[in-house]
Amino acid sequence: MRVLQESKPDGTSNRILLYGEGTTARVLKLFRRRSGAWRESFGAWWSRAGLRKVGFSLESRFETERRSLELWRRHGFDVPRTFDEPLPDGVEGPGLWFEHLTGPLLSEVLADSSVAWDRKRDLLRKLGAESERRHSEAEAKQEPLLIQEHATVQHRFVEGDRLVAFDFESGYGPGHPLLDAMADEVSGMLRSLLRFAGEDRFEAALGAYVEGYADRGRLLRIAERGSSGGGLRRMLRRWADRKRRGEGSKADVMDRLFALLAPRS
Repeated sequence: MRVLQESKPDGTSNRILLYGEGTTARVLKLFRRRSGAWRESFGAWWSRAGLRKVGFSLESRFETERRSLELWRRHGFDVPRTFDEPLPDGVEGPGLWFEHLTGPLLSEVLADSSVAWDRKRDLLRKLGAESERRHSEAEAKQEPLLIQEHATVQHRFVEGDRLVAFDFESGYGPGHPLLDAMADEVSGMLRSLLRFAGEDRFEAALGAYVEGYADRGRLLRIAERGSSGGGLRRMLRRWADRKRRGEGSKADVMDRLFALLAPRS
């Protein structure tokens, strides 16, 4: 057994362990509290009541990840394989067994100057196509868990031809507006894309993502919602985001996406 991530001294933060080697290796993710008991209880209430999200308490994060993995897999979206096996003796749960993914993160591929641009462009087109199919399914099924709450290029493994999504501890709950959720997902993905592709490659990288996203009408609506739409809460969030991050903000990348998609007068 090898420790990939250790909990903090106070017992918070997940513990991640690697068992075995080669093709039989398995990763065990053990869910732990994020904070103290009172703060976690309040956070779980605010997540549900104020943000219409799920997955803040230890138990909720475990259940949200388990349900999301099953849902994504059932609809044909690539996530790590899981295994229904008991935890090792003496190991406290809850926990999930995963396949051991050994490929680089998409963020690492994008930041690697030795990787050809054609390869990066193909991966970004694939990312856009996968996003579009999920958004279509989410709308058809009215299923917010098909939209990734924590979406970045750091949360995709590149395993050969596979682009494997991971990290589903939190998600959008019942009643969360789907267009808002999609705008948050796309803005998080594009902000991370700017960070790892770099400003000099961002326009080309954004173009590749858009090429993969087949429904341009929906993507335009998403861009508009992330750039200027929504109610007072979204307006305040955008203002705070622009003030804090400037050109690297989620609002900024959605402005750029909207400018790319909006019809010229």
